[in-house]
Amino acid sequence: MLSLAAVLCFAPVAEAAPKPGSHGVSRAKLAAEAERVTEERNVIDVRKVSRCTPAKRNGRVNYGKWACFWRAEGLHPGEVPYACAGKARWKSKRNSWRVDGCANRLQPQAPLLPVPNPDPIFGFNDNWIFLGDNALNASQAAGGQVVRTSIPWSGVEATRGELNWYGSDELYRRLQERGMRPLWVLIGAPCWAQANPGACANGKDELRPAADRYGELADFAVKVAQRYPNSLAIEVWNEPNYPRFWGGPPEPERYADMLKTVGGALQSETSMTVVSAGLSPHSDNDTSGSIGYQEFLIELYDRGAIQYADAIGIHPYPGVGPNEDYIGDVRVQLGRIQNVLQRNGDSDRPLWATEFGVSTTGPHAFEPNHQGSALVELYELMRHINRIDLAIVYRFVEDTRLGGRENGFGVLNSNLVPKPAYCALAAVRGKSLGC
Repeated sequence: MLSLAAVLCFAPVAEAAPKPGSHGVSRAKLAAEAERVTEERNVIDVRKVSRCTPAKRNGRVNYGKWACFWRAEGLHPGEVPYACAGKARWKSKRNSWRVDGCANRLQPQAPLLPVPNPDPIFGFNDNWIFLGDNALNASQAAGGQVVRTSIPWSGVEATRGELNWYGSDELYRRLQERGMRPLWVLIGAPCWAQANPGACANGKDELRPAADRYGELADFAVKVAQRYPNSLAIEVWNEPNYPRFWGGPPEPERYADMLKTVGGALQSETSMTVVSAGLSPHSDNDTSGSIGYQEFLIELYDRGAIQYADAIGIHPYPGVGPNEDYIGDVRVQLGRIQNVLQRNGDSDRPLWATEFGVSTTGPHAFEPNHQGSALVELYELMRHINRIDLAIVYRFVEDTRLGGRENGFGVLNSNLVPKPAYCALAAVRGKSLGC
């Protein structure tokens, strides 16, 4: 059998003559072999080998060494898109190839499972303590099993040592009657637990407690778990990487200490599931003062805090509008989160999407019908991502007091009239509502 070098250097007479100056090397054969070797070694689909050229050094051409330039596009396993380019280098003397790897120019997306997971635990986020029975009934009719709502420490224990559980007691009772469960979001320190109680009393609420009050926040969390034992879980704060909910510039080191203290107490003193705070989908540090969710999560791992949570809270909202690849945008978010888990040997830790949604108002507004189809697409996407065990839609009822984008997230309008999204979600949950 002829060697590859012989095949490349001695083309049959019937073929077109080699390009002058190629020293008998068939560039077409070389390009075809470069394509084959590159595809085999990188497991990719090479779309084009643009050219093969001999090496040059000190102005002299070396026809014993060649470089072929290739470009590839396609899908990795799990339908992960890739686009890359590189060189395949051939040495004629040894008939050997050295091929660049496929460095993906696209942001890696979370791989899709070939077989979807079972339906995740499902529900809606809202200020449920202030919504009545009709809203709860409508949530259950659409397939809701759980409601996510805040339990503000400041609302229950505004005065130190005096606890008022009336609102949360009533909600818990109504949920138990329906076979539904709450996911409590622990948030909002009372003035007496903040670093500057005087400023708080004068309207400058920092939201977060002082660091030396984390133990008392943990005591409060344990009381919530013991008072409402059939709750789904307690989520320790909301979007601490975003100034709006942290009450100041995000401090991952302080949130890590909070999660250790509160999560540790819940794990040692109760059987309640602990969820780390759902992270705002800001991808990078930006002018709002936010810290990117990936960077924030890396800090929590580096500081040994994630082990105090049974699940990681995420908020995979699309960052683009209806005419762009909003599903791909969310897959990039999930891919970046999975990357952090993989780097820490923690790939199977559950991810809980404690908020996701699209709005019919403000920037990137979706038309009402498109809101419904987009929410169904996002729900089905999460069924195809490893270990997303819970999906909570933000939000249930539109709140006309909110401006811009916030006003349009609800799947019911303020009069509890269903938007198309309500019916679409009910259908995907297997509920026939005749709408």
